[in-house]
Amino acid sequence: MNNKKSIIFIGILIALSALFFGIYSFVKPEGKKVIIRQGETIIGEHDLYKDETIRFDLDDGEYNILQIKDGKVDMIESTCENQICVNEAPLEEGEPRVIVCLPHGIIVEIEK
Repeated sequence: MNNKKSIIFIGILIALSALFFGIYSFVKPEGKKVIIRQGETIIGEHDLYKDETIRFDLDDGEYNILQIKDGKVDMIESTCENQICVNEAPLEEGEPRVIVCLPHGIIVEIEK
């Protein structure tokens, strides 16, 4: 009788574990890419849900630094004069907008 209860208990633990991992894989976002262009040329593709900081070195010592963190994309530094791209709110999935650094010709978007 005790053996039967152990088997039922183990079965319940296995079922709960499977349920937990199924829910986790459903909730955990995957696959969305951050696309970075300079003009028409793609200069970078990065996973939206992998935290990283990316520096793009441009001509004449100019650069932009982009941060991907917690599913958000933010231009955190740029050598451009107007700093509009740095002052722009971070991008999140589902937003119909982009981050643009016009002086450097950089366009950052999350793929649809």
